[in-house]
Amino acid sequence: MLEVSADPYPPMADYTVWLSDVRRADMTPDELEERHRRDRETYRRMRERMAADPEYREARLAVSRGTTRRWKARNGDRLDVKLLRLNRDRTRWASEASELKARSRELYVGERAVRIRAANREWYSRNQESRREYRKAYRLEHGEEIRAKDRERQRRKYAEDPRKVLDYYQAWRKRNLLRARGYVRISANKRRAAGADTHFTLGEWLALLAQYDERCGYCGARGRIEADHRVPLCRGGTNSIDNILPACIHCNRRKHRKTEAEFRALLVEESARARATGSGTTVGPAGSASAG
Repeated sequence: MLEVSADPYPPMADYTVWLSDVRRADMTPDELEERHRRDRETYRRMRERMAADPEYREARLAVSRGTTRRWKARNGDRLDVKLLRLNRDRTRWASEASELKARSRELYVGERAVRIRAANREWYSRNQESRREYRKAYRLEHGEEIRAKDRERQRRKYAEDPRKVLDYYQAWRKRNLLRARGYVRISANKRRAAGADTHFTLGEWLALLAQYDERCGYCGARGRIEADHRVPLCRGGTNSIDNILPACIHCNRRKHRKTEAEFRALLVEESARARATGSGTTVGPAGSASAG
């Protein structure tokens, strides 16, 4: 244990004492408030010492980490304890959110902010896959709630300054034209496939575009590429990525309700007819009867 002077900072024990539910229940409201007042004062002085004394700070953090590990070892699998702490945190944030956020902003400056960001990046690099899986599972479970909050937040921002929001999206679209068009295609397909169990994601769509070199899967043309259903939705096709093919506007409109096989057969027929008549009109490099 690190030796520290008695004044004006508090001594540091080898562990942190938590008020158990039993001890808290035995206290009167006045006694509990007094205990909290003393704890807040001790914590304030401890933070001052940590800011002024790097050695003390590291020792203090080591004690805190050890206390946290011991607490998790005893209570990590107890659902009642987790729910109790969760409800307390929610209650506290409901009543003190502005104060807590302001306090965090005050601490997140200068060298400390740089150190925190570096530690966060290092931790995330070690836990990237698990965090990605967690976020995916969380969005699947709370998707409607998250989307509702996002819509409400966007409405508030738009109501405060419509011009600012419109200018931002216009600038973003110019910088990310391919992604913007992908969002529109996916959004339209989601609406058309309302009630379907699956739909492709933007990441899957961009990967498919890269596979086809951002060309039409039928004629090989570049330009504005749309998501075409190999088997149309109106004929029982799904909205999953394995039923999607990049197509230019011309091919997508001509295909209409045909399946991929039917449309490719039409392209081959037209190409053969054009060669027979000597018109010189042929389909592009992707216009064979193969699936592509």
